[in-house]
Amino acid sequence: MKIYNIFGVILNIIFWAGVFSINCYDCNSDTGNCNEGECEGKLCVRTETASLDTNRKIVIKTCSNDDEPTECYQIPFGSQFISRCICDYPLCNGDKDSLLDMENHAILPYYFSVKKFFPFIIFILTYYISILF
Repeated sequence: MKIYNIFGVILNIIFWAGVFSINCYDCNSDTGNCNEGECEGKLCVRTETASLDTNRKIVIKTCSNDDEPTECYQIPFGSQFISRCICDYPLCNGDKDSLLDMENHAILPYYFSVKKFFPFIIFILTYYISILF
């Protein structure tokens, strides 16, 4: 009985550690897109800076360990605008046809994200396994 409880605790630690990090694209591009390199963090971030004068777009993709809401927003800055999207599932900061696609993913309620349900599921499974054995 104690072995199953210890096994359950170890499983919980392993799964909880993995739940709090996801893989994201990690790259910079002045051609408007990139899906290279990867980093690990709590959230994925995609920032685009576009100039209306030069028709140039710079894309920066990276990871974040900050506690930020999953959302997309735009900031006008003279003849430029900056779009920033924050999302919480693996490789969600990849290239899309437009940031609107990414916004649709970010609109999902935060409590429906997989990384929020996964620890609960593991906890329940571990609890019932320890009771059954």
